[in-house]
Formats: sequence, structure tokens, C-alpha cells
Amino acid sequence: PRGGGVRAGYHITLYLPGGLTSVRRQAALASFVFLVILGFCLIIAVLGYQVAMRNQMQVSPVLEISMMWPYMAIPVGAGLTAIEAVLLLLASVGRVFKPE
Repeated sequence: PRGGGVRAGYHITLYLPGGLTSVRRQAALASFVFLVILGFCLIIAVLGYQVAMRNQMQVSPVLEISMMWPYMAIPVGAGLTAIEAVLLLLASVGRVFKPE
């Protein structure tokens, strides 16, 4: 499928039979999951940025570039995943408060 794992629902999912929970409860559970993903991504982004800054003086022996650039993949990836989690969180919160 196109898109990342968060958008496709591959990161953290909990499948419950439709008869056990209402649509509103399923949306509330999805909102909680996206909130957890968002929190995790923000922590990884902050810690990844700190690691990248600590390694900015280290130079790659072959490319002769600062190792900060390869390490920046961690906070950038976590930040992009956090943006997707926010969009999905807003959509699921909208389903929680949507009148039936």
C-alpha cells in the first residue's frame, strides 16, 4: 500500500469485533493509539536531534561529511511520522464527536 505504516494502520493496531464496541469507542481507541504514537515520535525526534548534534564534529572517513547529516535521519523520520499521526489523530477525534 502507498504511504507509511502509520497511515496504513500497521504500527499499533487493535482489532475488536464490531459487535463488541461501538463506532465511537473504536474511534476513541484509535485516538488514544495515535496519541501514543505521537508522544513516542516526539521523544525519538528530540533524542535523535540531541544525538545528531553530539556527532556533528565526527567526520565520515569516506564521504568526509559531518556525521550529523546521517544521524539527522532519525529526528526527521520521527517528525514526519508525528505529522502523519497528528493528521490521523484529528480525523479519529472527529469521528468520536461526530453525531450518529
